[in-house]
Amino acid sequence: MKILLFSLLCCPLWWFACRPVSDPAGKTVFRLNLTSTLTSLDPAFAAQQSNIWMTAQLFNGLVALDDSLAIQPDLAHQWEVSEDGTRYTFHLRSNVWFHNHTFPNGKTFHRKLTASDVVWSFTRICDPKTASSGLWIFKDRVVGVADFQAGKAKSVSGFRVVNDSTVEIRLERPFPPFLSLLAMPYALIVPKEVVDYYGKDFRLHPVGTGAFTFKYWTEGRQLVLHKNPDYFEKGLPKTDAVVATFITNRLSAFMELQNGNLDFIEGIDPLLRDELLDSSGKLLPKYADKLNFYLLPQLTTEYWGINMREGLLAEKPPLRLALNHAIDREQLTRYLLKGFALPAKGGLVPQGMPSFSDSVKGYDYHPEKVKRYLAEAGFPDGKGLPELTLHTTPLHTQTAEMLQHQLEKFNIRVKIETVEGATLREVVSKGKATLWRASWIADYPDAENYLSLLLTANHAPKGPNTTRFSDMEYDRLLTQALTETNDAVRFRLYHQAERLMINRAPVVPLYYYRTVRLARKGWNNLPTCAMPTVFPLKKVGYQK
Repeated sequence: MKILLFSLLCCPLWWFACRPVSDPAGKTVFRLNLTSTLTSLDPAFAAQQSNIWMTAQLFNGLVALDDSLAIQPDLAHQWEVSEDGTRYTFHLRSNVWFHNHTFPNGKTFHRKLTASDVVWSFTRICDPKTASSGLWIFKDRVVGVADFQAGKAKSVSGFRVVNDSTVEIRLERPFPPFLSLLAMPYALIVPKEVVDYYGKDFRLHPVGTGAFTFKYWTEGRQLVLHKNPDYFEKGLPKTDAVVATFITNRLSAFMELQNGNLDFIEGIDPLLRDELLDSSGKLLPKYADKLNFYLLPQLTTEYWGINMREGLLAEKPPLRLALNHAIDREQLTRYLLKGFALPAKGGLVPQGMPSFSDSVKGYDYHPEKVKRYLAEAGFPDGKGLPELTLHTTPLHTQTAEMLQHQLEKFNIRVKIETVEGATLREVVSKGKATLWRASWIADYPDAENYLSLLLTANHAPKGPNTTRFSDMEYDRLLTQALTETNDAVRFRLYHQAERLMINRAPVVPLYYYRTVRLARKGWNNLPTCAMPTVFPLKKVGYQK
């Protein structure tokens, strides 16, 4: 890695973003690539990774997640939760300023953060006029959101300014993961004056309190951020600027990294696995002297969904268990995925989640159990078993084919039906698929985010329970868990619910994703959080 030397005031932005130049000041620039297009720098529309990563550099929330997924103070330096878990009181820092900004009309904006900014930002997410995709973090949770949405109230009664430095939030019922929701990008705080001035174009003129300030964005090409000299955390950020490019081809992005034009990329083209890594998954010596390789847990589960309402798999519970035990997940992750995923030895809740426990045993590869369950289902050695149809997408056909061959060993025949993502979602939502490929990425680091996929109340098409799984005891355990503010007690209830689900087998867990990152030598303190949406750059620095 080179230290990029540039003049922040005199150098044209396109120049230092693309070509390192020398300057006696010796400033550092962290250059990363984003493989998905950036569409907005407004937190209200931070629904995809590029938007999430970049808005997080410009704005702050009341709280934040650290690399271990623990809640940490951010704009709020402390908070209290009432005994019944429905009232949250946040106390704001007194030294937080919004970025200095000059409007096109010549007027300037620069002031301290207050509690009113928090209430206004949260209310904006709930406003139908905003049409934010983040409404769900407050809807059906915060008191008064429904009335505000329906036009029956002019404000959300559950958001209250106690004084300039204190905010209160009231919930309709306890929801222990609520602090994790407030760490999401939708809950980042924005200034009313700037949003009112730019309207929908606030996405192009972001002003926040974050470690970096907005300087330049050429859509589809590059984004430039500069160090915030007024940032409230002393000594941060560690680098003077961030430059993001948007190369969608992972092979091309790697070439730019290798040639010294990038410092960081996430994800690599599958064609590069053998070129970069040895059989044990370590970086080959010819790259190890220039690059650091990171293989991190990611809170994403890949699985097959099973229609529990109709069809052969719904009618024959032992057949679902046979299907699960016939899959060799170790072989799948080792030989096809090259270690870029972990075998799903538990249920839906992925490894890396705070409540994940080895005591929750999933389905191991067990030929004897397969034979026993096939016989119980009325198909000894698979004889007479009709062909099953698996719906999947083109991107996941190779995985489906490998599993198809594994199942054939037990005379479980699977026909692969490959369709585009939109078609797959429609077929599954309408209950027309028997078996299908699915995945779930955590929105927040709590097992409820996964286990609620199987609640009776969440049956598709209105909810995410596309399996139509229904079990009163499962519903009871999960409902009880969400009244528990004690993590240890809540986690035990999660484990009981997941064990019950595994015994009923409405899904076929396959593997838990791992995040692949490459960075040039010299850069340190890169984010390592298992949440793929958490990517703070304020501590990233360079040292030879």
